[in-house]
Amino acid sequence: TETMYSVVKGEDGNLYNVLIIPAQDSPINRGNYSIRGGSNAEATYSPTKPTRERLHRPLIRVGDEFMPVTWEEAIDLVARVTKGVVDKYGPDSVAMKGHDHGGAGASYEANWALWKFFMVAVGTRMLSIHNRPANNAEPWGQRERGVHELNYTYEDARLADTIVLWGANTFINATVFYTQH
Repeated sequence: TETMYSVVKGEDGNLYNVLIIPAQDSPINRGNYSIRGGSNAEATYSPTKPTRERLHRPLIRVGDEFMPVTWEEAIDLVARVTKGVVDKYGPDSVAMKGHDHGGAGASYEANWALWKFFMVAVGTRMLSIHNRPANNAEPWGQRERGVHELNYTYEDARLADTIVLWGANTFINATVFYTQH
C-alpha cells in the first residue's frame, strides 16, 4: 500500500524505491504490523512525496521570522540556553523525557548517551520515560524481587491460555501484541 512504500534519493543521486515488508517469520509479530508500524513509510523522507516539504535545516526565530542556520549554530544555541538556565535556576530546572524499551523512541540503552548527559553533565533529577511521570525506582524494586521489569516474552504470551492486564489498553498501545497473542 501507499503507507508501506516510499522513494528515497541515494547518495549517488538516484531515486530508489523502498518497500517496508513485515517479516513473516518474526516470532514477535508473525508478519503482522500495527497501524503505526504499517504506516512508517508515510513518514520517511522522499523527494517525490509530501515529506519533501520537511525542514532540511534548523530554523531560529529572530523577531517574527525564522532564519535558517547551520546545525552547529543551532546546537550551540541550545547548549548556551541550557547552560544559562542551569546556571540561573539550578540543574532541576531542566527536564528530559525519554523512552525506555522501544515504542516510538528507542531503547533506554540506545539513548544512554543522552540520558547520561542529562543525569551527569546537566545534573538534573527531572527525568522520566515515555509512559511515566518520573524515572522512579520501579525497575530496581522489581529486580530486587528477582523479576525483570519486562518480565514476559511474546512466546510466553502466545502459549498462555489467559493473560490478565490492569490499567492497560494493548489494542491501542501494543496492537500486534493484542491481535497476535
